[in-house]
Amino acid sequence: MADYNTLFQQDSLDKQLTITSDGGVVITNSQIHENEFSLKESLCSAQQLKFGTCESSEVKFKISYTESSLFGEWLTIQTSIDGEEPFQIGRYKVKSDTPTSDRSYRDIVAYDVMHDILTTDIAEWYNTIFPGDNTRVTVKELRDSFFEYLGVTQETVTLPQDTVVLQKTVDPIELAGSYIITSICELNGCFGHIDRQGIFRYVFLEEMTENSGFIEIAKAYQISSSYEDYVVQTIDKIKIRQNANDDGFVYGSGDNQYLIENNMLIYGFSDAELTTIASTLMNYIGGVYYRPSTVKIKGNLTIEVGQGIKVATTYKTIYTYVLERTFSGVQALFDEFSAKGSGALYDSNLNSADKQIIQLKGLINQVDNSAFHFNVVRNGRAVSVGDGLTRRIIRAEILTKQDAQIKIEIEILLDLTITTGQSKAIGTITYVLDSTTQDRTPIETWSETGKHIIALQYYLNIAESGFHTFDVLLNMSGGSVEIAERDILEIFTGTSLVEDPGWSGQLELVDDAPVFELEELEFDITAYSESVSTSIIVPDRIILTDAAPVFELEELEFDGSDYVDGVSFKPYISELLWREAAASTWGTLKEIYVWGHTGG
Repeated sequence: MADYNTLFQQDSLDKQLTITSDGGVVITNSQIHENEFSLKESLCSAQQLKFGTCESSEVKFKISYTESSLFGEWLTIQTSIDGEEPFQIGRYKVKSDTPTSDRSYRDIVAYDVMHDILTTDIAEWYNTIFPGDNTRVTVKELRDSFFEYLGVTQETVTLPQDTVVLQKTVDPIELAGSYIITSICELNGCFGHIDRQGIFRYVFLEEMTENSGFIEIAKAYQISSSYEDYVVQTIDKIKIRQNANDDGFVYGSGDNQYLIENNMLIYGFSDAELTTIASTLMNYIGGVYYRPSTVKIKGNLTIEVGQGIKVATTYKTIYTYVLERTFSGVQALFDEFSAKGSGALYDSNLNSADKQIIQLKGLINQVDNSAFHFNVVRNGRAVSVGDGLTRRIIRAEILTKQDAQIKIEIEILLDLTITTGQSKAIGTITYVLDSTTQDRTPIETWSETGKHIIALQYYLNIAESGFHTFDVLLNMSGGSVEIAERDILEIFTGTSLVEDPGWSGQLELVDDAPVFELEELEFDITAYSESVSTSIIVPDRIILTDAAPVFELEELEFDGSDYVDGVSFKPYISELLWREAAASTWGTLKEIYVWGHTGG
């Protein structure tokens, strides 16, 4: 293999970019529009370093217009410098292929396989590897099974916590892959990253000293640099807790505490077990320090995310990490490395409450007071938003018993049509809680008709207990959009939702039970002593269609929602109820989990 570290640094050499789809399409320099090619890679793009994060790499480029679309294709991207054997940049799947209105070129956006790892529903796998509450598996067994299920190759490596024995901690109907893999990486003090061959790698930040642990960026290759006046200090204390209401477990002493919160893998561990886990973890995160900075240099893909770099500037020598990188260009190559920070010491508030468990699709199952709720939902019908119009695209009905914190993440694939005579279209999102606008944000300005992806993230704090509604509205100006069924992905994560004692499925009848009333028909339930047992078992789940099913006593039917007083047996929506809306019309509620109440 040629010395690409040296080749990347030589401006005068010829560089040939080749993009090959699995379907046989080959794109070369001559088809890349105006030298526009970029690659974004990151270990952690958050404002504060958070161990365990796994982030997808993104490729963007423009090609001369062709009739055929690359949407959904896997691409292998390589570059060759000075005629040498190609250097592989990576493997990426096309998520967006949008032609310009004048059909002069196409905008391509593609992501590596990490995107699929994070978004795949792996609930079936989880329930298979943990068939019962008494099942035990090690971290090594868990991650090996996880990647085998996904069909993704992971590097062969022994992780620090591989021998830790795990148990089942949730009973999900849906579970995002991101929750499992980020929990594994956080527990081991590393990050997940897909390498240039498409292999999942566990990346550890190496401790830097004055003489080791870094790559030196010579001044001759620097273009610009900026940096903070502070250095993020080494971690000397670790706190592990389930949520903000939990006192948690603390290991170590000092002023720079790192918080681990809502990591599913370590629910229910004893203090002695947590001491061993935290002690091992400290060996891998305790030596990490760096100066937040941004450094722009000549493009060099042999420098990888996660590597330490030493940058000599006019006034300081900077020791930092490549936590994010943006590589751009085809012939003239540029790299921008960055590492963010929120201060010299870690802020526990920034590292709290960011996990993703789904207990039910459509609504969240009963959980205990300390658990963390996570739900992924897709829109059940198409949504249209015309030019100048505002439509509600999401509604969540939330029942809380104390202060609640909820994170909302939304990804939308939309088909945009710019209005004739307009040069651009603007989309604006409005977040509304209990009919009160919380925030209004212009999300995107588009200059081209076609398919686009927008990603939203919003943090919602609900101060009062009770029933609340949360709406997401989309307004369009200068264009209209069509959103197909299941092209809105919504991830709702939250704490402090209502706890319910649960229901065994039995309705107990007594001699003095009041009557049920249906319209003008009355009957005494005790009169059916021979045909109705004193313990009626009702199925846990009811599937609702446009002709909603009813409960049935012999040949007499009655709708549970029409009961008046008495036993008051009715469906009770525990936790969150999700419904999507097209325009102002409610979507059909397809599934409901039924809980019983003996009064009220």
